Amino acid sequence: MSHENDEQSAFWEELAPDWLASLKHTELVSAPFGAGALSRLSLQAGQRVLDVGCGAGSTTLEIARRVGDSGHVLGLDIAPAMVAAA
Repeated sequence: MSHENDEQSAFWEELAPDWLASLKHTELVSAPFGAGALSRLSLQAGQRVLDVGCGAGSTTLEIARRVGDSGHVLGLDIAPAMVAAA
């Protein structure tokens, strides 16, 4: 088993509690960037999307809203605490 990402995983797992504590502020500040990125994806109902680095899941939820009940989105993150929050 490869352990190439152990250092990054440990970094994000340590950072996760502080990140989650300031989540509302972080999402407020980064919202325009996320909105711009999502608008360029031209998401449509029924699409299947992989959200890599989903963090606490706000973008994943917006993608799910856009692809609708006939679509599917899967969010992945390196920090289990972030996935748990999502």
